[in-house]
Amino acid sequence: DRVSTQSTGPTAQTTMSQKFLVSTVLCGASNLLVQVFIQLYFQINHPSIEDEYKNAATFRPFRISLGYFFIQPLVLAAFFVLFYSQFEQLVVRLDVAVPFYKTAHGLYFTHLFWVTAVLPQEFHTFFTFQISHKLFYFSLLQSFVATTLMGLLVSKVYGSDKLKSRVE
Repeated sequence: DRVSTQSTGPTAQTTMSQKFLVSTVLCGASNLLVQVFIQLYFQINHPSIEDEYKNAATFRPFRISLGYFFIQPLVLAAFFVLFYSQFEQLVVRLDVAVPFYKTAHGLYFTHLFWVTAVLPQEFHTFFTFQISHKLFYFSLLQSFVATTLMGLLVSKVYGSDKLKSRVE
């Protein structure tokens, strides 16, 4: 009773393209919003973080990196959605019973992504730049919340009925 993942025809391609585009825009926007709101929270409650960001020896001035600030969440979201779609197809193709279903499956992928891709980068940044522990923890929290929200959103858009669940 293997489920075929081979979809052919222009309708299947359009649907996948639409899912990719919608997921990327939703995830990119949510990632940007998380960055802005967590940044504001920490700037209000922990002003030393803003001072650290203004340190020209560590970070470029915000006005120079402003374009990157808005583009980076969208680029990250596009790769995240691409990896998620490939991960989901692999799970279906291998006929694996995933430990969770739909939304929780997105969270399962998200946490794998965060631990294997984001967390090592966070540690690299911490050990390479002279940043405080507070900024490091802030960055960890921000990336975890952003990727978790992206996982929830992409699982809603891609939510496949082909995924088997161990709880069904």
